[in-house]
Amino acid sequence: MIYPRAHVGGGSGGLALSLHTIYPHLKINVAELPSQVPVARTLLDEAGGESIYVHGCDIVESPLSLCYDVAILRAVLQVMPPAHAEKTIRNVALFLNPGGCIIIMHAPLLSIHKNQLIH
Repeated sequence: MIYPRAHVGGGSGGLALSLHTIYPHLKINVAELPSQVPVARTLLDEAGGESIYVHGCDIVESPLSLCYDVAILRAVLQVMPPAHAEKTIRNVALFLNPGGCIIIMHAPLLSIHKNQLIH
């Protein structure tokens, strides 16, 4: 059985679209703040990602609504205070299928205030 994969903090859905292109048989969901859902949905639809489900949630405050094999947190935890990052990991872990995993991806960020790269 193929379970959904979550791309938590999916932003525009670019990573989800790349995964969908390589693995079209996977069920991929993008979890993003409710205010960002229309943006992600529009971008995904324009790029051919109509089958990718986008849903709004605040992962810091509540768990995901579906169970997943894999949850990808890309450039999510790095922009949160430590307490929010901990809550996010706990909430995501609650909805992993047995044997599932969380992938934490890091992308260098430019600090607007200090004009320097953060690793």
